[in-house]
Amino acid sequence: MQLTDNANPNVEFPEVIDTKTRSRRKARVLDALDRAILCELHRDARTPVTQIAGRVGLSNDPCRKRIARLERDGYIAKYTIVIGEKATQFQGYTYILVSSKRKDRLSLNEMSEYICNMKNTIMCEEIYGEYDIIAKIGFMTMDNLREIHEMIVEHHLCERVHTGVCFWTRREYSINLSHIP
Repeated sequence: MQLTDNANPNVEFPEVIDTKTRSRRKARVLDALDRAILCELHRDARTPVTQIAGRVGLSNDPCRKRIARLERDGYIAKYTIVIGEKATQFQGYTYILVSSKRKDRLSLNEMSEYICNMKNTIMCEEIYGEYDIIAKIGFMTMDNLREIHEMIVEHHLCERVHTGVCFWTRREYSINLSHIP
């Protein structure tokens, strides 16, 4: 199926801040071609523009312009690599949910920074609900996992910790873009 490059003139576009000029302007809503380009780059960010253009049904120059606009509008934040498990030498991963004794911004920042600065922390996010922080942390041995858990539990702001060990990952780094307007 060939995608078309038709824009609807009646669509209200959200305002964005241009990443290059820092000025406010109207952003174009993603159409099927933009989503297809994002999917291709998400699959492999090193894919040459000529291949992306061919796969989505555009010529090179319009495809290159669309990619530049997606970058400018913030739909593409950065190009990066995913480090393979062999490089980490982790034997496993744990997800740790942490509840802080105090809920003020400074206390949550301190607790989050403490976890973020632990050497095996892969991901750390503040959340709303029963717990305040969720972190994904790699470990080498079960003793290492126990040490990580104890370091968090012993922090003066930690009220409660729930730990779950990941046995296998079913899907990672995959985003369904079909719901984006």
